[in-house]
Amino acid sequence: MQAIVNRFVFLGQQWLSSLKFFLPKNFKLFSLVTINAWWHGVKSFFKYFWWLFFVFLFFQSHEFHHLIYELLKILLPENNFLVQFFQKTGTMLGFVQFASKTILYHVHFFGVSFRPWVFFECLPFFFMFLAIRPSVKQKNYHYYFSYILQYIFFIFFLIVIGQIIWFFFSFIRPNLQLLLMKIIFLYPAPLETEMIRYSPIGIFAAYFYLDSNGSFINSIKCWWRGLKMVFYNYPFLIITMITMYIFLMEIFPRIPFIDVFFFIKYVGPILGLFVTWLAYILFAAIFNNFYLKRVHENYELYF
Repeated sequence: MQAIVNRFVFLGQQWLSSLKFFLPKNFKLFSLVTINAWWHGVKSFFKYFWWLFFVFLFFQSHEFHHLIYELLKILLPENNFLVQFFQKTGTMLGFVQFASKTILYHVHFFGVSFRPWVFFECLPFFFMFLAIRPSVKQKNYHYYFSYILQYIFFIFFLIVIGQIIWFFFSFIRPNLQLLLMKIIFLYPAPLETEMIRYSPIGIFAAYFYLDSNGSFINSIKCWWRGLKMVFYNYPFLIITMITMYIFLMEIFPRIPFIDVFFFIKYVGPILGLFVTWLAYILFAAIFNNFYLKRVHENYELYF
C-alpha cells in the first residue's frame, strides 16, 4: 500500500515540476530558447529541403499545378514545350494525386491494411526533427540523409503501432473512441502521419530514437519512453496543446490581412502549406526544448 502511495506522490511531484515551465522567469527563458531554436531550424530545413515543399504542393494541390500553367502561358508562347507539357499533364496529375491518396494510402498485405504513402508523407517532419535537434555535426545533406535507415525503422514501427491502436479501438464504441484518443494521444486521430506530426507521444518517441544508437530495438523502446514522457508531464502537455490549437486554429486565421490570403485561388494552398510547416517546426522546437530539459533532470526515469 505504501508503495502505491509513493508512486502517486512521485507522479504528483513530476506533474508539478512540469508546470514550473509556466512560471514567469522559466517561461521567458524557455520561450527565448524555443524561438532561437525555431529560427535556426527553419533556416536549416528550408536551405536543404525547399524543393520538398514544392514536391508536396505538386502532389497535394491541383491549384499549384494550374498556377504554374497559367504563369507559363503568360511568359511563354502557347506552342512552347513547357506550356504544352503542363497542359497535357493536368489529367495525369489528377490521376497521380488520386493514386497517392487512394492506392498508396491503403494496401492490403497478408490481410493487414497499411499505407506506404506514410514513408513519404512523414519524411519532411522527420527532417524537421533533425533540423531542430542540437548536433555537433554540420547540418547538410549528408547529415540529414545519414538518418534514412533510422527513419525507415521508425516509420515501420509507427505503422505497426497504428495497426495495434486501431485493433484495440475497434472494440470500443465510436463515441468513446474520440474521447480516449484525445486523452491518450492529446490528438483525436491516431493515424500514422498525425501521430508523428501532432501527437506528443510520436514526437517524443522520435527524439528518444534520435538520441539512441538507431537500432531496430531502439525504434521499439523509444515509444515506451515517449509514453512515459507524456505520462509524467501530462499537465504541461495539455496546456501547451490547447494553447497551440487556439492560436493556430482560432487566432492566427483571424489576424487582419492574413485571413484574406487564404481565400485567394492560387495563393491559399501554397500559403496554407507554408504556414503549416512553419508552425510545425515551432511545435517541434517547443517539444524538443522541453524534452532536453526533462531528460537532463530525470535521465534514469526515462532511460
